[in-house]
Amino acid sequence: MSGGREKSDSQRPVRRRIDDLIRRHWRKVAGALVTLIVAPVAVALISNALSGDNSNTDGRIKLGPDLRADKLVVRNPEYKQVQTETVIGGIKRPALKQTHASMPRVVLTTSNTGDRRAVLTGMVFTVRDYAELRPCQGGAATLLDGEYQVRLPVPARRGQSIGLDLDRNIAPDGVDRFALRFAVPFEALNLGGEQLYVLDVAAQVSPVARPQRLGTIAISAPGPPNALGLGLGDSSLPASRSACDVRHRRDLQRIANHPGVTADPGLKAVAEQAARIDARERQ
Repeated sequence: MSGGREKSDSQRPVRRRIDDLIRRHWRKVAGALVTLIVAPVAVALISNALSGDNSNTDGRIKLGPDLRADKLVVRNPEYKQVQTETVIGGIKRPALKQTHASMPRVVLTTSNTGDRRAVLTGMVFTVRDYAELRPCQGGAATLLDGEYQVRLPVPARRGQSIGLDLDRNIAPDGVDRFALRFAVPFEALNLGGEQLYVLDVAAQVSPVARPQRLGTIAISAPGPPNALGLGLGDSSLPASRSACDVRHRRDLQRIANHPGVTADPGLKAVAEQAARIDARERQ
């Protein structure tokens, strides 16, 4: 009956054995192939999403095909005023006006690495966080706006955007550097105190459709708060423990130490001083 026996696996043609293996194990083979193909693609997509689409290997920010921007520089100098006059109710009255040089500002430097002219058409500032430091006691003199480009809202709400139209042409192989000054409405100035903002900054570049993110900044307008206004006292006086002053110090620390924020070193220094004082008072 040897003629009716099936051939052993070793005696079957090699091609037929291969076909049988594929039929039995095709699911495992297909799964392995999909993993090999899809996994590297998924890793690349996740990596790109986390790193952002406007990063550049030289540390600068990509705004367009050939337009790059340096990191934002924030200046928040001490608030200074000049004497002037204003008319209130038809009567001339003395007033104070913020000096041009003391306004909080952000400095942006862009460079065009291509052979065609690049155009920066606008900026967008979006409020991420906000705090108002009203005087805990006392009043303020009549204050007026100086010259500025961006008027900040008072009060501000998170997610609120402030747009600014620009028309800055950067020549091929050219560099453009400019500053944008911030101010609050004079009604807020006359209430005294400071307004603290965390702002996401984006640039609109032609012909790119969507604003390109530049970073996040923290500023205080019309100037940074001082130690006296925060109830910090001096070396011979203890810090104020009033609820108003304590709240202001905590708000300042929250704004100045916001994750990833760029701020003037002076603003950071006042926030660090407030943190040290509060830590000492809690002991």
